[in-house]
Amino acid sequence: MNTNTFAEIEPSNEQNSSLIPSNLGIANINWSHGLQVRNKLIFSATPGSGYDCDVSENEVHIYETTGTYDVHVGAFAVFPVTNGVLSFSFEARSKADHVDLPRIWTALYDSSTNEMIYLWRTISPSGVLDTGFRSFNYTVILEKHTEVIAFFFYPDGWSANWNQEFWIKNLEILTDINTEAVITDNILNYFSAPSSTPFGLVWHDNFLWNVLRETGKIYKYNPNTGEYLGSWDVVPSDPMALTFDGEYFWYSGLHSKVLYKYDTSFNVVDSITILVESRGGLAFDGNYLWIINEFNSLLYQINPSNGDIVNSIPMPGTRIADLEHDGKYLWACDYAEAKIYVINPSNGNIMKTFNTPFDGPWGITIDNNSNIWITDSVSQLILKLKIKSAEDNSSPIITNSGDLNYIKDTSRNYINWTLQDENPDNYSIYRNDTFITSGIWENNDTIILNVDLLPVGVYNYTLIAYDTYGNMVSNVIFVTVTTAIAEFGKGIFLLAILSFSVICLFLRRKRNIRLKK
Repeated sequence: MNTNTFAEIEPSNEQNSSLIPSNLGIANINWSHGLQVRNKLIFSATPGSGYDCDVSENEVHIYETTGTYDVHVGAFAVFPVTNGVLSFSFEARSKADHVDLPRIWTALYDSSTNEMIYLWRTISPSGVLDTGFRSFNYTVILEKHTEVIAFFFYPDGWSANWNQEFWIKNLEILTDINTEAVITDNILNYFSAPSSTPFGLVWHDNFLWNVLRETGKIYKYNPNTGEYLGSWDVVPSDPMALTFDGEYFWYSGLHSKVLYKYDTSFNVVDSITILVESRGGLAFDGNYLWIINEFNSLLYQINPSNGDIVNSIPMPGTRIADLEHDGKYLWACDYAEAKIYVINPSNGNIMKTFNTPFDGPWGITIDNNSNIWITDSVSQLILKLKIKSAEDNSSPIITNSGDLNYIKDTSRNYINWTLQDENPDNYSIYRNDTFITSGIWENNDTIILNVDLLPVGVYNYTLIAYDTYGNMVSNVIFVTVTTAIAEFGKGIFLLAILSFSVICLFLRRKRNIRLKK
């Protein structure tokens, strides 16, 4: 059982400077020009052919001069990894003369081997010539590293000169951070993917199975330890989504109109052609497959025997990346909004919404115990969340320490509540309808509040608690604060009544004696 103790005092406006992370910026690190060919970083002390680079105190600017071909051009620097965590933010802008080219990508490399660790397609828009500045924040767990090489670049596969250029500014690298700050209370378990861009995720046979786009393979993990247990090649080699229908795996690639059916040894046994492009995300509802098509913002229900469309519903959010079905509802990861939606598949209504702990949720699946697992393509983690898919209509159970009376200016006056629920979430405390504090609670947590320093009066303290399904419970404790004089006067009054009672009893007894005589 955990206890959370708070003091009922006014919060200070001063911040504790020891809790404010120090940081590094563009001016604090050394930058170099670089080229990337087939994911290999090639170091260059001077600008390469066809491009140039300017670095100022707060900005890195890369631009084409005569054009490059089949070479990714950019700038790189060594970023420190603090306590196994790298967390950095920046603003980026990309510009080109062709609408397919205003792109900027961010990659991390092992500083010893120069092998790529992670790749983020930071800006990859279409239909614009200038993206304008956008803000980005990436946090990754790199427990085996003390430093990495960060490479910011535009990918170039064109022989023409499209005047590509990009800017990086307001870079901030946190240098006072650890895994406790990153792995929050709503994460039950986590482990790193063996390569970047972990996408589709599925639970089968007590194991997790994951599509990694960069390698074009399916990976198998022990969900308890994160141990990598094997990998399988699949086609097409640009994988996006995976699901299991109880007997077979179903798999799709990016922009594909073909869904492939695999046995559990990943041999192709069948395929179906569908009328719409799959943009990632597959789920099986017991009879039909569900796919995502973000071009027309619809989720399609597909007959797995012939590929016919059975039904379609509106796609919620901004960019749904993957789907899962819990037997009643669809669960969807929104990559752009960092949310999980629970959707009624009959009409598309959103039943519940959850925030995800990281900014790039992609794959989603449900294990045998109704636990939700997701992949995160930004942190490159596979995470077990404190969210249950099973229906829960019961409110949390709450008990308290009882009403409290105390004399003003005395100390060590506490009230407490104990909360019980299998799906705990958050709580708030109010004094006479004024907000005091809030937090996250665990099953069997005791929340303790110090109520010293109150003026004389009567106060009602209300705790309101929610579970992850939105079920609510509230409980009130009354606190009465009196003065020492009032207590002393009360004591004299009681003593007077007692004395009067004794006198009356004595006189009555004396009268009875006389009558007896």
